[in-house]
Amino acid sequence: MKAQAYELNSLITRSKNHAVVHQFNLISLIDSNLIRIHFHENKVTATNIDSEDYVSKYILNKKDSISRIKFLTAKKFEESIKPYSTLHSENVIFFEELNSSFYKDILQARERARLLLPEFRLAIKKYLWSPYYALTKETLKPENFDVGWSKVTGEAVIEIDASTETISALNDDDASVKCAKKILLEVYKYNGDVFFEDSLIF
Repeated sequence: MKAQAYELNSLITRSKNHAVVHQFNLISLIDSNLIRIHFHENKVTATNIDSEDYVSKYILNKKDSISRIKFLTAKKFEESIKPYSTLHSENVIFFEELNSSFYKDILQARERARLLLPEFRLAIKKYLWSPYYALTKETLKPENFDVGWSKVTGEAVIEIDASTETISALNDDDASVKCAKKILLEVYKYNGDVFFEDSLIF
């Protein structure tokens, strides 16, 4: 329980820059006999068992917490761990499908695309700064960039609050277009054509 509390408290710093999912399964392994004692009126019975689920409510670091703990005998561990392996495999499939559905046609869903706008602008600064400066002799401002989709051409669009001359120069520059594709692949998992377009950023 203390280990779980420690991990839960660590989640804040671990997930600060990205979304994560955690699942905790608490197992207490006993290399001894496990006995269930049942009290009923004046009768007491004892039964040898190999596992027992225990729901615990406890206070750690001034916080209430409820956990299910599975007590296992050592001889039962190998058999009992198999369902957890199956659960892990199912979780992997579930979250991979969830992840894929999030990115599917994401640039065509503006509200969903804008969820990754901070990451997009960081990538713009990381990859496009050099070719942008080479063309314009101006400092790149990531806040002037947005991402969209052209229904006319069926392509991704990187929108910039910039002059027509700058937009034209970027579209004609192979290095800039290559960087644009790299940015969209990294942030949006988009692997297609892209062009620059002027836009007012609000």
